[in-house]
Amino acid sequence: VEGRDPKRRELTETLFLVTRFPVLRQTLIELGLEISRFEQFRDKKGVPVERTLRPDSNSRVVAVQLSNTSPYLGYNLNVRTGLRLKKETFETLPSETTSTLFVTIYAGLGG
Repeated sequence: VEGRDPKRRELTETLFLVTRFPVLRQTLIELGLEISRFEQFRDKKGVPVERTLRPDSNSRVVAVQLSNTSPYLGYNLNVRTGLRLKKETFETLPSETTSTLFVTIYAGLGG
């Protein structure tokens, strides 16, 4: 139907892989990869149906995380530190590259 307004105006496809492996008894290294594609729906003339959406793009994210769990003064500490790199390429805009370095510390009572 030509005049019908679709409910969805874009397609996002994402593939991600996550793996973890032990380094020491209470230490893990986790690796992740995410690949995404964003594409706007277009009419028969090739014009995007919804022009307020961001342009078509591809993104790749790679992350590595080191996780350690250990007892400390009656608490279980979980320390995670890592790095995330992201590259996003757009159809009509310059590409963007970002990086994030993080450290999180959780303390809880053992069970």
